Parts: sequence; structure tokens; C-alpha cells
Amino acid sequence: MTATNTYIDTTEQSLKALVIEDDLRLGAILRKTLWLKGYAQTHLSQRCGNAVALLDTFGPKDIDLVICDLVLPDGDGFLLLSYLADRGYTGKVIIISGNDPRLLTTAATQAEFGGLDVIGVLAKPFSLHTLVEMITTVEGGEVVRHSVNGFKFTLNGFDQALANGDIRARFHPIVDACTRQMTGIEALARWEHPHHGLISPAHFMHQVETSSLSDEFLLEMLRQVLNAQQRLAQAGYLVNAAVNVGSGQLSSLSLTNRFISLIRDFDVAPDSVVLEITETQGFGEPRAAMETLNRLRLQGFRLSVDDYGTGFSSLERLRSLPFTELKVDRQFVAGAASSTELTAILRHCVELADQFNLATVAEGIESIEDWQLVKSLGFGEAQGFYFSKPLELEALIAWPQRQIMPLPVRSVAPESHSTDQFQRFQM
Repeated sequence: MTATNTYIDTTEQSLKALVIEDDLRLGAILRKTLWLKGYAQTHLSQRCGNAVALLDTFGPKDIDLVICDLVLPDGDGFLLLSYLADRGYTGKVIIISGNDPRLLTTAATQAEFGGLDVIGVLAKPFSLHTLVEMITTVEGGEVVRHSVNGFKFTLNGFDQALANGDIRARFHPIVDACTRQMTGIEALARWEHPHHGLISPAHFMHQVETSSLSDEFLLEMLRQVLNAQQRLAQAGYLVNAAVNVGSGQLSSLSLTNRFISLIRDFDVAPDSVVLEITETQGFGEPRAAMETLNRLRLQGFRLSVDDYGTGFSSLERLRSLPFTELKVDRQFVAGAASSTELTAILRHCVELADQFNLATVAEGIESIEDWQLVKSLGFGEAQGFYFSKPLELEALIAWPQRQIMPLPVRSVAPESHSTDQFQRFQM
């Protein structure tokens, strides 16, 4: 028996979700919750075979969110995750299970190695509040489309979008882990498409970073984050500016000179710019990448190991390359307060960073408990939806004043606040 369409909205822009869960009662609760969070078209499958049939009907790129249980009557979630990866699924994934919690971790790792965007794992029984935080589709007032009917990526189209100014950054605040004072901002790309609305980077990032437009895209993101940094300084907030650099892009030996030229245009110090090197891509040409990183560090740029703990993480890389920061991936941070294994991993990361004299950032903070944990473990900075969603520039400039206690630059906040006080800043 399979339940399908419910809460249908047939407009082109309606978000679609697939819940794969054999417990009909839990499935109904999940569907209702999804509908309340903007997923106007939801489907429930109790078996692997039915889920595959639905995905074949709609196409794996036309589903925005998949919630998948690991245990099903005719198979298991691991097979479905492999199917999604093989079909090039670009939406988001949540994995749920009432079995050994370690299986949730290994399932998430398998999915991410397959290129899937896992936004969370949930051990049964779980809180609906935690689920709601995971499936929120609004980021700083913007609905980001992870699946867009009729949209097809082309390099020419992206090149034109760059020229038209349609590739816009949203800025995610990075805060002092103890005081919550904003210490930095990270630029996250969005495509403001004239016909398809706001498009997720899942639809274009990989293609761009491996194309001839990768350098121009990176420089545009750096230009926008430097502008935001400059605007914040005028408002009295001195912060670092961070931008993501695909490790495959480091083979361009001319990149250093173009970075230096750009920061001179903005009259900023290189040591206020953090280049977050994404590990999961691997280094295309190791010697060229090493030369680029060495030159950038020599000029004063800060270099961060982004998404540490995933992909091609290596102690040898930390030893041999001039990194200044360790940024721990969200999969080890979100929910860590209730996991002894994740807590142990985070503690190890802090100890390792201390040995290498690296700054530490924990990304993916989604609750007050996770924030308190990373603070107690000694992380220097934190980032996540608990503090703020990615913001447009004007909202970013106003954001520090929306905090519970407006803080001047480099002041100290009280050590603790009630959970209720924070809830009004989650909307």
C-alpha cells in the first residue's frame, strides 16, 4: 500500500518532496510538516520499489527534498541513496532511522561521497522542531529553488548572467564562539534568474568550477564580499571576508596576481581575506596548487581548510600546506551536543588545530546546545542557521543590531541567555 499525492499545488514554482517511510502515521506527520514549510506537493512511499517508480515518473532532478528511512519492507535506504546518486539527484536529503545511530553517520557519508546534499540525519524518535529547522526553505527571506522546471545550465547562459549582474552573493555571518559578535562573513552564490527565480548553487556550482569561467566567477564572488566588508566597516563593524575556492581552481598560477590586484582596488589588507579551500574536489595539479597557496599565504591571505573531515582530508595536507584555519564540516557539528561520537571528533579537531597553530571554525550550528558545546570545547568561531541565515547586503548591515544585546566592535556579551530569547531570531 502506498500513499501518494497530498496537499497538491500544480504551479510551476511549487516545491516537491518525497517521503520514503513505512510507518503511515509518521509519514502523515512528515507530509503535513513539509506542507507547512512550503512543500506544496508531497508524496509518501512505503517501499523502495514505489519510491523508485515515483522518482522515475518525476525525474530525480524535479524533487526538491527526499526524506528516507534506512529500513524498508522491500529493501533499505542505502540502495535508494545509491540510486539517487547514480541518477544525479540535486535536491536535499534527510536520512532517518531507528537503528544504530552509527548507521546514520555512515549513510550520510555514503550519500555525500555520491555527491548528494545531505542536510541532516534524524534518529527516531526525533523532535519535529529539529526537523523543521532542517527543512526550512527560506534563507534570509529568499526561497532558493533546488529544482527548477525547464531550467538547463549552459556556460553561455552563465557567462551572460555574470555580465548582467545576475550572479549575486548572499552573506553568512561568522561569529565569535563565545560572544556571538560578528567576526566575518562568507559569500555564498545565488543565481537570480529572470525567468526561474533564485536558483541554488547545486544547479551550477560544479559545472562552473570545472569550466573556463571558474576564475571569473571566483573573482566576482570576491569582489562582492569585499564590497560587503567595506560597507560593514563604514557601519562600524570590522570583519573578515571569506570566499570559497575550489581546490581544482588552484592550478591557475595567475590567480594570485588577480587577487592582489582586486584587494588593492578595495584598499583592504590581505590578512582580512579568508580563502576557504574546499577539500572534497581534490587538487587537480598538486605542485601548481601548492605554489598558488604558498604565494597567497606569502602575500598575507588567510587560508582555511573548508569542510574539514570530509572528502580528501589529510594530516599530510595540514603539515605540508600553509593553512591558517580549520573549518569543521557541519555533518560533525549539527546535533553534536547529543552525540558522544561527534563530541569526541570535535574535541579532536580542536586539539589538532592547537598542535598546528590553526584557528578553528565550527559550521552548521543549528541549536543552542550545539553552540554551547563548541564554545566549551574551545572553538574560536562559529557559523550556522542558529545565528543567522545567509543575508542580502542591506539585511547583513542591519543584522548585528538585531541581536539580543547590540554589541559594539570587540565588546563582550553575557555568557548565557535563555532559549526563548533566541527563538525570535530564527525566523
